[in-house]
Amino acid sequence: MNGKYAKYEARYFLMTLYFSYENDAYRAGEFAKLLNSDFPDNPVFERWMGRIAARKGDYITCDLSLRML
Repeated sequence: MNGKYAKYEARYFLMTLYFSYENDAYRAGEFAKLLNSDFPDNPVFERWMGRIAARKGDYITCDLSLRML
């Protein structure tokens, strides 16, 4: 949590692990929100927010995330 560069890589890695292998969209969403708040103009994190929202069934958030791209 306190590293200069490694914390972002760890958050991204944990987000993808929870999303792909653990099928836990809620935990993946926590890391996606952290990354998206740190890098609000990054379209990769916006796309992940949309994917996670779709898996959770939150199609309104999913639609808003994908429209921003």
